[in-house]
Amino acid sequence: MNGWGSSIMRPIALGVAICIGFAVSYCLTENLEIAPALIKSFEILLLFGYTNHTTPLTDTEIISLLPFLNAVSGLVWYAVTIPTIVNKLTRIRG
Repeated sequence: MNGWGSSIMRPIALGVAICIGFAVSYCLTENLEIAPALIKSFEILLLFGYTNHTTPLTDTEIISLLPFLNAVSGLVWYAVTIPTIVNKLTRIRG
């Protein structure tokens, strides 16, 4: 995904794609408009608002599962993106 740290744009593009993908799924499952769905997806991806956007357990399984999958994909995205940024900043060029 990141070409062993050679490209920072690939992980960033993947993060944007994850946000858009989950926003579309929130639009379809929760009947949200696109702007609130993008905000919700972005906040959960960056783990800013996971507890604000989780649903009660009485909702359907897919609606309860979407924020969890969004947060997990955010953690995986962090695990790739942060080392890539550090690698780009600390690489000795010569």
